[in-house]
Amino acid sequence: MDDKMKKTLLIIFLISFASVDIVPQIEPRFVCDEKKPSTESEYEEWFRGVSLISTYHEQETFEGLSDKAGRAAFVDNFWLRRDPNPDTTVNEFRDEYCARIREARSFATETSGWLTDRGMTLVYLGMPDEVVKGSGEYDGFKNVSYETWRFNYIQNVGSISFTFIDTNGSQNYRFRSVDGDTFEKLVEFGRKGLTVSFGKPVN
Repeated sequence: MDDKMKKTLLIIFLISFASVDIVPQIEPRFVCDEKKPSTESEYEEWFRGVSLISTYHEQETFEGLSDKAGRAAFVDNFWLRRDPNPDTTVNEFRDEYCARIREARSFATETSGWLTDRGMTLVYLGMPDEVVKGSGEYDGFKNVSYETWRFNYIQNVGSISFTFIDTNGSQNYRFRSVDGDTFEKLVEFGRKGLTVSFGKPVN
């Protein structure tokens, strides 16, 4: 895939996330409930709900589907490919993904919890092994609150940490700029279809 195509897909990803933010949701529809999408707009909404963990190939494939049968099969195969025990009726990957989205509700501000910086980190990497909270001067900011999340081990990455800063008391903790870049690189790594471990469960 050339750089132009990657940039186009990234723009689609960001626009889709922004469109969800217009009306914050507790969790994305059709991803974690039993109701399956049936219309074109509902399939688009489903894909927004899993966009963070999709690969470039999956994004291209989904965008190229125009019939309901093809999109329905895509949804089933999307989860099946990630199911660690496909011979059982339970898909542990999907269950964990949805558990993380529910866990991220506590991060909601004007944005749905799972779409905040902390929420996306939780959904993508799981529970941190350690959370350090503080307040005061940090990274050039004065009178801020901050949280540092430490992960002892992420497959193909090793140990890693992210710091989130609330600069105005809104509880909307945002990535420290360098950590936002690091998270984007991890997501990019996963979009290429390379292995990034799904991390520590919420339960």
